[in-house]
Amino acid sequence: MRFLAEFVMQSRTKAMAVAAVTALIPFLHLISAAVVALVWLRMEKRDAWPVAAAAFLPGLIYFFSGDPSVLTVVAMAIIFAELLKQQQNWVYPLYAGLGCGVVMALSFSWIPQELEQELFDLLLASNPHFESLGFEADQHSQLLQVFSQLLNGMITTLQVLTALLSLMLGRWWQAQLYHPQGFALEFQSLRLPAWYGLLLVVFLLVLWSGWQGLLPLLPLIPLPLIIAAFALIHGVVRIQGYNSFWLGLLYLLMLFAQPYIILLLVGIAMADSLLDFRSRLAPPPPPSDGSGEA
Repeated sequence: MRFLAEFVMQSRTKAMAVAAVTALIPFLHLISAAVVALVWLRMEKRDAWPVAAAAFLPGLIYFFSGDPSVLTVVAMAIIFAELLKQQQNWVYPLYAGLGCGVVMALSFSWIPQELEQELFDLLLASNPHFESLGFEADQHSQLLQVFSQLLNGMITTLQVLTALLSLMLGRWWQAQLYHPQGFALEFQSLRLPAWYGLLLVVFLLVLWSGWQGLLPLLPLIPLPLIIAAFALIHGVVRIQGYNSFWLGLLYLLMLFAQPYIILLLVGIAMADSLLDFRSRLAPPPPPSDGSGEA
């Protein structure tokens, strides 16, 4: 996809055209947000804002027709790109993604209640085991509420993840054009502080104690840890010189053993925040030749 990045960077007009067209085509708004992120990272704001506006226009069309996804992802991509540009550290876009996700998950619903009810009924119909349990009406209502909250949290997490992937793609494009291998080294150094793992533990304890209103955040809170785990694994593969087959196997397992792999990734990232595996696995510096001695 490097050719697309080269085309975008030829002129502001071409960048605006690509950002607008990909935002208008369903399911291609990740590309549109990535174009905006690339321009935001590389150009001055006076040149980047028109490109962002070109992506916002189709987003507004979708927004007023009931789908805020395009507008949300592009807006978050801009926020994340600005933080990465200023701080040169991937933890800040992750923190911003968490903050944006918390606000979205707790403030509005992504799909109408009627559709939530239909999806819930479809879930029950596809699992005869539920009917055999004989739930009472109030229990059925509680299950529907839990389902609604978790579904809203999953959709919110997907929006945040899409914006972060857009930023990664935009940063990768920037590295391919101007600084080869820059993105890989930068992303593979990502490591969350130990307090984030403690935050997850505290959140789970609070949720377990009965704060059901926080259920929409359950899929969201582990997301930075999962991304940090991927950064760690990519970094270890590079440091140790392993075959890329193992990375492909990991992504394949994400498709077929997702719940277990996610738990494993969260645990790996939490351990890394305490132990810093990359520093432990990095080869020792070459011995001094003594030329600096007096």
